[in-house]
Amino acid sequence: MCVAYFVYMLECGDGSYYTGFTTDVERRVKTHNAGKGAKYTKTRLPVKVIHTEEFATKEEAMSREWHIKHDLTREQKEELIAMGNVDRSLRPGDRVQHFKRETVDPNTTEYLYQIIGKAYHSETKEPLMIYQALYDDYALYARPYDMFLSEVDREKYPDIKQKYRFEIISD
Repeated sequence: MCVAYFVYMLECGDGSYYTGFTTDVERRVKTHNAGKGAKYTKTRLPVKVIHTEEFATKEEAMSREWHIKHDLTREQKEELIAMGNVDRSLRPGDRVQHFKRETVDPNTTEYLYQIIGKAYHSETKEPLMIYQALYDDYALYARPYDMFLSEVDREKYPDIKQKYRFEIISD
C-alpha cells in the first residue's frame, strides 16, 4: 500500500499561517481545531486549510515543510497559496512534457523529459527537480521545484493550451 504524505498550510483565526505535514489532512485539521494540534495553533483557532501539496515520501514532505516555514516570506507563501493545491508526487521515471512541445512537430521527442528525482541545493536547501531530456544529447537539467510546477506565463505565451510549465504524460 502506498502512503501519501501531505504538506498543508493553515490560515489561523488571527490571520497568521501555519505549515505542517501529515498523511491525513482532514483528520489533522480536526485535531488542530479541537485544540490538540500544534502549540502554535492552540491559541489561534479556528484554523482552515488554504494549501496542500502531496509527496511520495515522508522525507520529501518534511523537507518541503521546513522550506516553507523557514525560507519563504509571507508574500512568497501567498504566491504559493494562489497556485492552488498541487499534487507534487512526481516520481523518478515519470515522463513529462514542457509546454513548448505544443510548438513543435508532435512526431518528435523534443521537449519530452523524464524525472530523475528531487534534489536540494547544498547551501540554501531549496528543492530542485532533476530531469533528463528524451531528445538530442539526453542532457540532465535542474530547475527550482516551484518553477518546475508553475503555471505557464499567459502574458508571454498567450496561445499555449497547457496549464503548467511541465505536465505528466501517459505512455
